[in-house]
Amino acid sequence: ALQVKAGVDAWSAGDYPTAVKAWQGPAARGDIDALFNMGQAFKLGRGVPKDMAKAEEYYGKAAKLGHIRAADNYGILLFQTNRQKEALPWIEAGADRGEPRAMYVLGVAAFNGDFAPKDWVRAYALMTRASASGLPQAMTSLTTMNETIPLAQRQMGASLAADLERKTEDERARQLASADLGTPASPRAPRAPTAPLTTVDLPPATMGSADGVGTDDANPDPTPRVVAPPKAPMPPKPVLVQVPKPAPKPATKAAASANDGNWRIQFGAFGVKSNADALWAKVSRRPELSGHPRIDAGAKIIRLQASGFSQASAERACASLRSAGFTCVTVAP
Repeated sequence: ALQVKAGVDAWSAGDYPTAVKAWQGPAARGDIDALFNMGQAFKLGRGVPKDMAKAEEYYGKAAKLGHIRAADNYGILLFQTNRQKEALPWIEAGADRGEPRAMYVLGVAAFNGDFAPKDWVRAYALMTRASASGLPQAMTSLTTMNETIPLAQRQMGASLAADLERKTEDERARQLASADLGTPASPRAPRAPTAPLTTVDLPPATMGSADGVGTDDANPDPTPRVVAPPKAPMPPKPVLVQVPKPAPKPATKAAASANDGNWRIQFGAFGVKSNADALWAKVSRRPELSGHPRIDAGAKIIRLQASGFSQASAERACASLRSAGFTCVTVAP
């Protein structure tokens, strides 16, 4: 562990060859963190020539020993290289932990009926959760799903998203804390994830290009993407190509007066209250929500909502908010 930590210190100082040299021995002996770190080095080409095949090999070894972040990257790499059947168990496990890229991939698959049974309720739930994490592709796809999936199925999907988040939050925190500390996961109450001591974090995620997903760092090289070839006939697919956001349309006056009914507008489900607060600070300034108080539905998972709408006014306000770039869904009483 000391040798692996010395490599992390060298990496942090920009001395990548020394870092790789420090990890090679422990990785050969099966040290889980050294294996993951070698995968990171080969993925970026730091201290070694860039080699995605070797990165995948090291990620796979670490993943099979229980390294959570290695497992997430391994599943995505398999999927990107057209090995969907081999990738799906890893991606499904990642989605169960709430990994945004995994939820996005499964959401697209469930919407299109590719590599998984078509299920628009589950697709909407997964894409809602991935979008709430800030993944750009998921936000774009969710906008298209809002225009394609019938209201009743969207409402069921929003409810399922909250249920899925509630079921996975504790397990995700427990597993991440265990992986970062290098200790077996405890069945007791979860601990907050701790900063890793012996693994390398790469630059902030860019999630690859807009029409697919990347691993947990910038990946400038073109790779096979998530979208399957179009089939005919079939319903419209989520738009997975990044396009500039249209300029916000002039806000329309709310068609109904404030507090004119029991319908609500929901903007997402959040396990961290500060994330819900940040979104509310932005959306509450919109004229569509004037006079409509905030409601935090749920206990452990906050479903951020605005209340006091009739069905018609909720649908009109939500449509106007979507045109301004916000993700929302109407919720019946």
